[in-house]
Amino acid sequence: MLYDPKWEVEAPAKKLEPYQEHLLAAAQYIREHGWCQNSLRNHRGNVCVLGAIVYAGVPINSPAMQKLREVIGRKEIAAWNNSMFRTEKQVLAALEKAAQG
Repeated sequence: MLYDPKWEVEAPAKKLEPYQEHLLAAAQYIREHGWCQNSLRNHRGNVCVLGAIVYAGVPINSPAMQKLREVIGRKEIAAWNNSMFRTEKQVLAALEKAAQG
């Protein structure tokens, strides 16, 4: 029997949970607008992790926030973001890891 690629069935895309969509939206917001510390949003439009969450439309008391707290190992997300040696790369990695569940 001959093989025809049309016979292959693509696996349906895994539907993301709302908290996963929220965290990924916040990460994307930082990629588009830039990251900052000590301010939700600075004069250039850069945002901290909480600013990204707010401006991406993520509910503040959502499961997304709890997942992020679990990943960073701290209750105070703003203090974690504002740590002296924190980097944008670390913030994006934490949001993406939290979105993985």
